[in-house]
Amino acid sequence: MLIDGDMFTTEPAKTLNEIEDFLGVKRFFSDSLFDFSGKKGFPCFKLNNDSKCMSSEQGRDHPPIGSESLSYLRK
Repeated sequence: MLIDGDMFTTEPAKTLNEIEDFLGVKRFFSDSLFDFSGKKGFPCFKLNNDSKCMSSEQGRDHPPIGSESLSYLRK
């Protein structure tokens, strides 16, 4: 199974539901478990009211990738 990372960022519950269906497991994820109010623009998984989204100080930049590797991954 291949996952579209862009779709996962914009529609995480839908993407995770497709994975659950692919694996044949009971669905768990729903839109109500994700919050898009984080500063980095990525969905935040909120299992309970105590969960917090990533602050602007967390996370990291992706390292540069060579054009040959990028071409390979795209194929």
